[in-house]
Amino acid sequence: MFNHTSHFFPFNWLSSLNSSYKDLGVDYFDKQQPESVKKRLIKRLEKLGYQVSIEPIPVAI
Repeated sequence: MFNHTSHFFPFNWLSSLNSSYKDLGVDYFDKQQPESVKKRLIKRLEKLGYQVSIEPIPVAI
């Protein structure tokens, strides 16, 4: 069993580093490899019985 001191050790250690926390966002990893995400999601839809065709949205200038 963990006692109170060892349970809070990681939090105390991390907070002592004096670094601020930055939330990377829910889509951080999706933005790192967008092509892999696209392929994975297409495969998921096809496994559910859908025929998938996609085209990029034109960017307004």
